[in-house]
Amino acid sequence: IYSSAIREGNPAFDAAKRLDKAMVRRADALAALMLGKKGILIAGMHGKTTVSAMAAHVLRAAGAHPSHYVGAEIPILGTNARWDAGGEYFVAEGDESDGTIVGYHPEHTIVLNIEPEHLDHYADLAAIDAAFARLLDQTKGKIFYCADDAGACRVCAARPGAVSYGKKGAYACANITSSGFASTFSFRRENTELARVTLNVPGEHNVLNATAVLALCVELGLDLEKCAAALEAFRGARRRFEVVHNSDDFLLIDDYGHHPTEIA
Repeated sequence: IYSSAIREGNPAFDAAKRLDKAMVRRADALAALMLGKKGILIAGMHGKTTVSAMAAHVLRAAGAHPSHYVGAEIPILGTNARWDAGGEYFVAEGDESDGTIVGYHPEHTIVLNIEPEHLDHYADLAAIDAAFARLLDQTKGKIFYCADDAGACRVCAARPGAVSYGKKGAYACANITSSGFASTFSFRRENTELARVTLNVPGEHNVLNATAVLALCVELGLDLEKCAAALEAFRGARRRFEVVHNSDDFLLIDDYGHHPTEIA
């Protein structure tokens, strides 16, 4: 099983071809594994790892026994991948970079954002939109999308039964306050507060991420009090604004962000 980063010239890849070994792309293997569960796919250009980790952590805290596959080390989960035979859900991130996102047939999909990226693979933004549209065609249940992102709205808003979230979504975050690397906000549905949430990962983008996860939890019928409490304990993924050192002398952050939007 090999990722899109592994190709001809890699010694293991070349040896497998020479020995006529059975070979399969990582995304295809993951999509096949997810067919044994109700897949919850996290898609978009930015934030997939964090939201996948958040969702797996919160579903676990709510007693749903989720399986998960996340593309980074997640301290609070203990491992980046886990199969739990006791639960019906499988949370994973769908990588759009090489087009393999069209191979998934999830129960539910969360679309965080869509904008030009991976233009070494896609001809243009229209080709990116087409890949996401195909994924949504193959989604059996709910489609959640960020109402604050123009690309997500463009591709998702007209879909029957699509569920919006964000500062102006059907599920909304409001009264956001920040202190240091923490935020608090009101999680609402149609102007009715469902929970008051404290989040200990920084930035308004993470408030939106948490809102997506809480919207999913409500739609799945999970205990929202447990879900909101679990978010307060979440501390992020490795290399996603990871505080490596913090003292009176200096602050050192390790971050994977490599796209202008991610850096901003």
